Amino acid sequence: MNQVFQQDLNTKELQPGGPLLINLLFKEPVELPDTQRVADVCRKHFGNVECREGDDKSVFITALDHMVEFEDGKAPVQFLMTSCMDFDGKTVDDFTRSQMWDCQESRDRILEECRYSMLATDFLARGLSSLERANLEMDYLEALAELFPSCEAFFFSGSGKLFEAEEIRGNQIEGPDRFIRYAVNVRFFTIQGSDDMLGRYTRDEHAVPA
Repeated sequence: MNQVFQQDLNTKELQPGGPLLINLLFKEPVELPDTQRVADVCRKHFGNVECREGDDKSVFITALDHMVEFEDGKAPVQFLMTSCMDFDGKTVDDFTRSQMWDCQESRDRILEECRYSMLATDFLARGLSSLERANLEMDYLEALAELFPSCEAFFFSGSGKLFEAEEIRGNQIEGPDRFIRYAVNVRFFTIQGSDDMLGRYTRDEHAVPA
């Protein structure tokens, strides 16, 4: 029997331009690579970078080739990867699970077996053009897949998409189409009081490039 979900019409949509939130899921806890290793891999994927370790053992990556212009000057985009933390797949609700189109057969196993996670996100990237940002963030995703070979899956909390890590590592898509593939989700709703259905896409909250 198909489960029926009701959209909460009182929930406010996230505003466009927010950070890309990528959760890396693991079966066992992992240590962050040293900053030199992170720099070497990121440099290969998206150009000149600087890396430093934060006070909480997180790693900050400055993408020096991707500058954002402000009224009072310029600043480079930054990325963050946190240290490993506990993860409870039971916090992922049934509706979100039902929309994981790319991982329907393995989603429950992944969310049950993966007890640890690491968060990767960006700073200031909203100031880039949509095209540059989409490419840069997917380059970062591919760097993460290389840096963490024990990662089981990638969960995009903004769009609710879940992918087994091997799909990311074996990706053959190029350019911004990667963002459409990994960070955009299509959801279908029945319109209340009718038999009509509506499709809408959700994404990690910034503009999808044309």
